[in-house]
Amino acid sequence: MTHQNNKSDGDNYNILRETELRLLGYANELGEAFKHVIPRTGYFGSYAIACTYCAADAVNIGLATSEKYSNHDEHNERVRDDVIDTVLWQGFASVAIPGLVINRIVSASRLVLANPGLAAPQFLRLWGPTSLGIAAIPFIVKPIDSFVDFALDNTYREWVKK
Repeated sequence: MTHQNNKSDGDNYNILRETELRLLGYANELGEAFKHVIPRTGYFGSYAIACTYCAADAVNIGLATSEKYSNHDEHNERVRDDVIDTVLWQGFASVAIPGLVINRIVSASRLVLANPGLAAPQFLRLWGPTSLGIAAIPFIVKPIDSFVDFALDNTYREWVKK
């Protein structure tokens, strides 16, 4: 089983996953990339946006599952399981892991560029790490998504099936 982040089958159109609203889940990655060039409130605001997106997706999935299984004996369990799955998946795949990866990329590049022997110009020391962090985002998404799917398939999703 993989996360329900794929296009829906037509029965359950998900505006949060199938439109540009999905980009809100990447707000914290931009916050990490720009962390050293924006005010602290902008940095924390990027996490607020990403976490709000994740919560909205969990609510949306919960409502869709509730409607789909309204006459089912295990209605509450199915809703609970889908909401928890969404919170776990979004929390790890959209917020925690990508935020950490971008943070480490920016931090490492700042450390390298701060080396006096390198004599990097101030502009490069300021904007180089930010640019590298932004450039890394498209390359980290699919591997992280796959890893989180694998991890949840072999933990939570396995436990829920029993």
